[in-house]
Amino acid sequence: MSVNGSYDISVHTPGGDRDSHLTLHSDGHHLTGEQCVDGACQAIHDGSVHDEHFEWSAEMPDTHAPLHFSAKCDDHACTIISGDVHVEGLGDFHFTGHKS
Repeated sequence: MSVNGSYDISVHTPGGDRDSHLTLHSDGHHLTGEQCVDGACQAIHDGSVHDEHFEWSAEMPDTHAPLHFSAKCDDHACTIISGDVHVEGLGDFHFTGHKS
């Protein structure tokens, strides 16, 4: 199973869904990539992969609040993902996504 590829994800918040585009590349247990929100893209950091579970960190472009994502593959081909994101100062929110 490979998490490599591009995903469209939606973070489900009380204020509505926040959509972003995510590109991931794994090399062993190391995960790199880029996340784009509202046209602003940035490299992810602190990424890691452990079987069908993976995680990474990023920042919200409008507030620069640190985000930490923890995800899992929901199917064998890892075309559907889900997990939680911790937003510093705001709490935890669920997200879902699919390969684009």
